[in-house]
Amino acid sequence: CLILSLIWVFPTVLFGIMDWQHFYHGAWLFPIKVKLVMAPVLIILLVVAIILGHKYGATSKATLFVYFLCFCSVVVLGYFGGQLVFGNSPSGSNQQFMAGQKIFVNNCSGCHPHGGNILKPDLPLKGSPKLADFETFLSFIRDPMMPQGSKGEMPAFTSEKVSDQDAKALYAYITHILE
Repeated sequence: CLILSLIWVFPTVLFGIMDWQHFYHGAWLFPIKVKLVMAPVLIILLVVAIILGHKYGATSKATLFVYFLCFCSVVVLGYFGGQLVFGNSPSGSNQQFMAGQKIFVNNCSGCHPHGGNILKPDLPLKGSPKLADFETFLSFIRDPMMPQGSKGEMPAFTSEKVSDQDAKALYAYITHILE
């Protein structure tokens, strides 16, 4: 089982990196950092477990301890993978935010995965002063400006693209689900 785990960890890591590049555009989110550290740790632990199992047997205390560390590594990888995929998704009890979620996914999530900012990591969506109230938010999405007043990369979302009602749903989603 350990040898099969070691063989299949490599394509799993490769596909994880491809997903990271595709869905998060290489953004250095905390769960990504943890997964990038824990994947090599798991590989090393699997190699050590195979060597110890071969040398001392599967029931030695050292081998069992390394098995336990492998298990813990997989749990951590799974937890942070779940955080990436499901961490900020509204639950069934938050149906009122579904419209805002749809607008966010279609217009914002490409640059702001999980409330971050892949183009300007030091200006994340989470905790932004532009979310102080709805009017400030609406003014910003209609004419986005950088903190120093220059034009940034974010496109303007006119009322034809995102209506005021849709903007309210988006604001509610961002401030209640992502924050």
